[in-house]
Amino acid sequence: MKAEASNPQQMRAVALVFVIVGMVMLATAGFLTFSTLRFLDRSVHVQGTITALVPITHSNDNQNSGNAQTTYAPQFSFTTTGGEVVTVTSHNSSNPAAFDVGESVSVLYDPGDAEQARIDSFWQLWAASIILGGIGTVFLGIVFAVALSLRARSRGLLPSSSPH
Repeated sequence: MKAEASNPQQMRAVALVFVIVGMVMLATAGFLTFSTLRFLDRSVHVQGTITALVPITHSNDNQNSGNAQTTYAPQFSFTTTGGEVVTVTSHNSSNPAAFDVGESVSVLYDPGDAEQARIDSFWQLWAASIILGGIGTVFLGIVFAVALSLRARSRGLLPSSSPH
């Protein structure tokens, strides 16, 4: 009996964690979206060139497992409208690399902070917002689906999972 009584409490606790994680991810995605829109509003468009592909190694918790993965962040140079040459390494990386060394790219930069320039591509601008928003939506969707299932079971619309 006691295990049955704690099961709803455990489910509520797990649901609460999923709601909190989902909401934090959605809030972060919203903040990143707002920040990107503000950046786009004040940015200047220039042409740049990919100068290097910077390897970034991501390792698992067990660094001896040999499961390290390398992704490549594009490093690009551009000249501001004031004539300053700026080199920036993107915060986004991929494997395979999304760009080739020597490739010409559209660049957006804030005249007040050229070091925060971004390559003008959909993924470079919106990846973090999309990924965090998607994961947050999945977390909240799971909670919603479980809540609907529990409600349907409590109303007798779905069979109970416990043996009779």
